[in-house]
Amino acid sequence: KRGVEGDPGAIQSADGAWWSYVPLHNREVHAKHFGAKFDGSTDDTVAINKAISALTAISGSFNPAASYKLVFPAGRAITQGGHVIPNTVKVDVIGAGRYATILYLKSNSNTFLLEMQSAYGAVRQMTLDGNRNGNSTGLECLVVSASYVKSEDLFISNANGDGLAVGKGSGAINARFLNIDVRLCKGYGVNIYPSTGSTDCQWTDVNVGMSGKSGFNIATGSQKMVNCHSWGNGLEHDTDNHGYRHTSGGSMLVGCEAETNLGKGHYIGSGIKSIVITGGKVWGNCSNGVYGYSATHCAVTGVSIHDNGVNNTGGSTSLSFANIYWEGCTNMSVVGNDMYDAGGALAAGSYSGTPTYPFPGRPASTFTVSRHYAEGTGSNRNIIANNMMPANQTRSGNAITNVGVANRYSNNETALSTIPNLASNATISLQADYDVINITGTTDITT
Repeated sequence: KRGVEGDPGAIQSADGAWWSYVPLHNREVHAKHFGAKFDGSTDDTVAINKAISALTAISGSFNPAASYKLVFPAGRAITQGGHVIPNTVKVDVIGAGRYATILYLKSNSNTFLLEMQSAYGAVRQMTLDGNRNGNSTGLECLVVSASYVKSEDLFISNANGDGLAVGKGSGAINARFLNIDVRLCKGYGVNIYPSTGSTDCQWTDVNVGMSGKSGFNIATGSQKMVNCHSWGNGLEHDTDNHGYRHTSGGSMLVGCEAETNLGKGHYIGSGIKSIVITGGKVWGNCSNGVYGYSATHCAVTGVSIHDNGVNNTGGSTSLSFANIYWEGCTNMSVVGNDMYDAGGALAAGSYSGTPTYPFPGRPASTFTVSRHYAEGTGSNRNIIANNMMPANQTRSGNAITNVGVANRYSNNETALSTIPNLASNATISLQADYDVINITGTTDITT
């Protein structure tokens, strides 16, 4: 309809007249109607921003009739980025398919690609490419800074910063993330920002690989993760290089996998409580499978943990190469896990693109795990029960290194063939591996 200059999404025709955009009957706004070409060469920045500005303000967060669809067609849009879906609208930003619609950050851009500030909105069915090789200082591909946002069927790659940033600047309570692949980003694959209230988020089938830093940086707790996969991460950082980096408590992970990361499979930081890891696999990581530092009340249950300590090529029996290592941790639960080291070769990673060094692999027929469960100074009051952890599949020949005097061990299978026999002395040290120990001799035991 006829409009005036300055109207939201106003378009000027060749005769100089101004027109206001009227969305289709189903409230769809199409980027192509504003001149976006998606041809892989035209700069579509202005056209995309015009389409965003055509989304009118809404009232009532739960009114379905008030929601819009911002439609991106198949093709590749070259853009300078910085696109913000504002908090005044509720909109489903939708492409033609995960690999059919591509937003590609133009070379020499210095901003994020897309930010969702629209509560109850969604981003679906597209690729977000940060063009890292053409941008030395670019930022995130996708920023979610609103609550109840749904991100689904996305491919995120080549960010010069983090691939997916959640709660940057503003909290994202109960956001949902489904069927997302994140690849080859310089920072974190997924960065859940601290102190912004991004709690109760739900993650399903999110696959993060080949990040420069840790795959998932979980700095705000109460994340619910199911069937997520973090592999080959930490390629460009010597210490922040884990599969899952927990620096906030309260998260629950079910059926998740930490595979071939250059640091630890799971890193649980100081003072963290209530990380629950249930099922899934932790394998082929270069350091510990699961590591906690001064953490409390965390649980690892029913997980396959094997062939970790890949960097242990020198044959060290250091605790830092144990499958599970608690350093100064209390009230931890390790129950029903299958821990082993098959002693076979692991192929080195073959990563293309920007990462500076690959997953190293390891030679065949060499046990890299020093022991299956180990504790450092200050660990105590932990439960270790019903675990499979054969001592003959460790470098040290020991399944367990115990520190806590108030730990509880029960029904752990260490593949030792006989009950240990200890000759009594005035002072005697009991092994942690077994519930039953034979003591022989006549000396009174006083300690």
